[in-house]
Amino acid sequence: MALLAVIGGLLLAFALIVREYQLAKQRAQDAATLERLRANLKETRGQLRRAVEDFHVMQRLLEEKHLVTETDLARGRVRLIEQPRRVAAERNAIVRSHGVSPTQLVIDDDLDKVH
Repeated sequence: MALLAVIGGLLLAFALIVREYQLAKQRAQDAATLERLRANLKETRGQLRRAVEDFHVMQRLLEEKHLVTETDLARGRVRLIEQPRRVAAERNAIVRSHGVSPTQLVIDDDLDKVH
C-alpha cells in the first residue's frame, strides 16, 4: 500500500515537472512572439512617421508652387473622404433600420443622397 502511494506521488511529481516544462516552453514562445510584435510595431510607427513627413513636404511644396491651398485640401478631404464615408453611414443606417437589402439601395451620385 505504501509502495502504491510512493509510486502515485512520483507520478504526480513527474506530471507536475512535465507541466512546468511545457509552460516554460510556451512562455518562451510567447516572449519571442511579443518581441516580434514589438519590432513590427516599431517599424510600422517609423513608416507612419515617414508617410506623415512626406505628406507634409508634398503639401508645402504644392502650396509654395501655388498649385494647391489649404482650402483646396479641405474641400478635397470633404469630397474624397468625408462625403463617401457619410454616404456609406447613411446607407448602413437605412439597411439596419428599415431592413432593406443593400442591393435595393441606389446612390444618386449627382445629389449625393441615398434613395
